[in-house]
Amino acid sequence: APHDTHRLHQYAHMPDAIKRSEEAKAIYERVLADNKGKKDLESVVYLARANRSLGLNKDAVYFLTMAIKLAPNQEDLYEKRAYCYLALGRWDLAIADLNKLGKEPKPEPMNYAILAYCHRCQRQYKEAVENYTKALELDPEFHQLYLERGRAYHALQDHKNALNDFEKSIGADKENADAYREKAGVLLCLQMPKDALEQAKKAISLDPKVKDGYYTLGQANFGSQNYKEAIASMTKVIDADKEADQAFFWRGLAYRELRQYEEAVKDITAAIKLYQNEPKYFCAR
Repeated sequence: APHDTHRLHQYAHMPDAIKRSEEAKAIYERVLADNKGKKDLESVVYLARANRSLGLNKDAVYFLTMAIKLAPNQEDLYEKRAYCYLALGRWDLAIADLNKLGKEPKPEPMNYAILAYCHRCQRQYKEAVENYTKALELDPEFHQLYLERGRAYHALQDHKNALNDFEKSIGADKENADAYREKAGVLLCLQMPKDALEQAKKAISLDPKVKDGYYTLGQANFGSQNYKEAIASMTKVIDADKEADQAFFWRGLAYRELRQYEEAVKDITAAIKLYQNEPKYFCAR
């Protein structure tokens, strides 16, 4: 019965269940074609899911939008489309869809966490903090969110709350290099370079391959007047990323403190070539 829609659905579920999304996608498309233009909600939703499984998030958005037109009051469709927008980097549209889940997102920690992440990506840090807090109120064991909320607090220059969150993150996972690195960054802002240096070294010991760790370590060494060590750290960042303008800048400052002015000018000039809209680079040169 090649045109039996019900049986085609059953057949489609089999490859879909074992992640053969290409085959499932083809079958769902056939269901829609056999319906001669009549939209079948179940087929449209499954076709969106198959496209999303294949990483085709734009196509998934297309079919989820079609499904929403068929069932505008079905909230889970907005949630599914929000995930696709998230994958596409369309934070504004993801936020809009998540906000359609009633007056607020469903009271589930992950929904608030995703909404907070979208706000943070749009530099809406106050809203990010609010939603991370709601997620943590629902699930205090969602320890990763302490790190993320701390980053939002740090962006708001609320160093006290940022430091508190990073310490909670470390308390939950003492192997979390990101938390030590972020804590070091806050301590630098609080003019505590020696404490920052200790945290930065811990981050490097846990994850020596991350260039951001060496960048923070370089700043901490500079603040502690360890200029040769600062140069070594920033050199590792530059070796990993030849367009790291701030690393060139800080290395240039370290050379300047050592009175190696030729090297200092060379590095700060490199920073200016990479990013010409930073006044402090010109002032330093």
